[in-house]
Amino acid sequence: MNKFLLTLAEYPDNRQQIYTQYASPRFKKYADMHDFKFIEVTPDKWRCPAKMVMHDDPDNDKRFSRWYFIQKALDEGAIKDDDIITYFDCDVYIAKPEIPLITNKSFSYAVDSGNTHCTGVFSLKVNDYTRKLIKEIISNERYQKLRNKPRWKENFGASYPLYDHDQDAYYHIVGLPAHSWESYYDVPNYGFHTEKEDTSFSLEEILDNTEILPTEWDVTHLVEETGDNGKPNTYDINRTTKDKVIARHFAGGQKWDFQRWIDYCE
Repeated sequence: MNKFLLTLAEYPDNRQQIYTQYASPRFKKYADMHDFKFIEVTPDKWRCPAKMVMHDDPDNDKRFSRWYFIQKALDEGAIKDDDIITYFDCDVYIAKPEIPLITNKSFSYAVDSGNTHCTGVFSLKVNDYTRKLIKEIISNERYQKLRNKPRWKENFGASYPLYDHDQDAYYHIVGLPAHSWESYYDVPNYGFHTEKEDTSFSLEEILDNTEILPTEWDVTHLVEETGDNGKPNTYDINRTTKDKVIARHFAGGQKWDFQRWIDYCE
């Protein structure tokens, strides 16, 4: 069994420099600590796979890139059955690098602070389940079938198509509703098979193969940093405290405040 740590960072603006200065050294340290082979997809080393399933100008969209990259590695035999692939989005700061992320099932990730089944941090074991999962995520046939199909979005109070990126594809595959104001940790089966029509796996298969980690593995919002606005239905549904954070994810257009976390952790 080989273990790989994967991240992709390809930006045309100052985020590339921020990644290189702050995130990249942290990922390298993490890989060394836990005997991962570090696969860093940056413009000076690799090109992100250009072909996406969803845009007229796919070169400008990279939201399916990680899955295309993994699929290509599988096709070429660079990654084999039972190998572990642990992935972090490039806007993640690992606050507790001493804790390894290695799935105990087939696919592990957290429900983030905003109550999203978030694939910005995950670990998978290569097996029949994850091979099929990856193919389903990047399936153009599924995309064409579902791209214009309305899904109820509780956070907007209306129905819209849900197929804007790979995470949306995953929601269809495992039957998740587009959003829930009630924590997925508190609903039956973490929300899996709530909407069954377009699923690719049985509920039993999903539960047997999926490990839902604590929110601390994918913290996208901290009241300690932003304050509490006192309003219901905000995106700090799964709350934690700064001292418990394992991975701080600056998702959704947040400032990549790595320096604050470096000062806090080191």
